[in-house]
Amino acid sequence: MEAIRTLPLMEVSRWVVPLGMAAYCLPALVALSQRDWNTEAGSLTPLILLLGLWTTAQTIEQHKALIAPGPFGPALGGLVAVSLGYVLASAIGFVLAMALCAWAGCVLALWAWRGGAMVWACRFPLAFLGLAVPLPYSLSTIMTERLRAGIAGAAVELADAWGLDVAYDRTSIFVNQFRLALEAACAGTSSTITLVAFVLLFTYWYRGRDWRRTVLCVALAVPIAWGANILRVVVLIVAVDRFGAPVLDTVVHPVAGLLSFSIALGLFLAADRALREGLRLIDGARHA
Repeated sequence: MEAIRTLPLMEVSRWVVPLGMAAYCLPALVALSQRDWNTEAGSLTPLILLLGLWTTAQTIEQHKALIAPGPFGPALGGLVAVSLGYVLASAIGFVLAMALCAWAGCVLALWAWRGGAMVWACRFPLAFLGLAVPLPYSLSTIMTERLRAGIAGAAVELADAWGLDVAYDRTSIFVNQFRLALEAACAGTSSTITLVAFVLLFTYWYRGRDWRRTVLCVALAVPIAWGANILRVVVLIVAVDRFGAPVLDTVVHPVAGLLSFSIALGLFLAADRALREGLRLIDGARHA
């Protein structure tokens, strides 16, 4: 009889708890969609959020043997404290704090629902979900501006080496008689974050990887994304030099962005394979 009573309760909690966690996060998600997701740096954040949630669900499914109710009292106390911070952050419009409180509240709910062992097993996807939390506005602005200036300078130097008549002034590029403004979307913040997220997921799901290879791949993700964005701007400079500024209003501009991310992805996969072979040779020489 006890088993009969427990089974429906477990089935109910299987859906009630996740729905409660979704409702708990709803105010933060609405605030993020209104302020951060419509910017270049945060445009792909919903995709990162979905990938993180899917990875968390898959990890829980793979570690069912670890399921055990956690300490309800401490988890409830922590959830109350986090919720007070959540309400205060919502009242003053502090979106970053709202997102952090929503994340912390879900971790505490998972702790009470599935136990500490499950939280530890989900440590990577839970940390990965942190990529959905926006950077402080001042930090993201500084980062984007520096990326824009750096990419403009590097792209102009490459174009000049190829004999094109180009110059730049901070984030403006001059091609012949045309002046091109390197907007925030061309800084590559979104593509860089997306590539780093892809690399993290790739290294997580690729079982049996050498930890040295994982560290090196993650370290290479940012310079690879940066180099691909420089190439994107160079391609656009060449297009403007040959066909004039109106070419940027055609399909060339979005295709260049897709091409740069595809190149970055290909470079990462090539670098990953090269690292695998290099580490294999090093280990072979060491044990010879």
